Amino acid sequence: MNPVTLGYTIGEKVYDADVYEVKSCIQSATKNHWAVQIARESGVSLDPALVEIVLRFDHPNLVKLHDIFMTRGVVHEVVDHVFAGNDLFEYIESSTDMKLTESQAALIIEKLLS
Repeated sequence: MNPVTLGYTIGEKVYDADVYEVKSCIQSATKNHWAVQIARESGVSLDPALVEIVLRFDHPNLVKLHDIFMTRGVVHEVVDHVFAGNDLFEYIESSTDMKLTESQAALIIEKLLS
């Protein structure tokens, strides 16, 4: 199936990682702007029960998974659009010494758990 036939228009690439790429997307029915993470490897199987559980996650400190589908054996995850600079991994990666102090790590964990 094509993402367009599933109700999404896929836009430009916004991030590139080793295992996936992220593109902007718009849901045709609602015009909501999200991002779609597209896995680089095909042939991955999805556990429907696990997908249903993750789709129910709704927390202000988590990126929300709105939809998940496969096209040609490639997993597409429709998620909240997180703009560059809001990613914990990017923050750690951009740190000059590649380390967080204990107080920095504690503050991040506190925010994640609140």
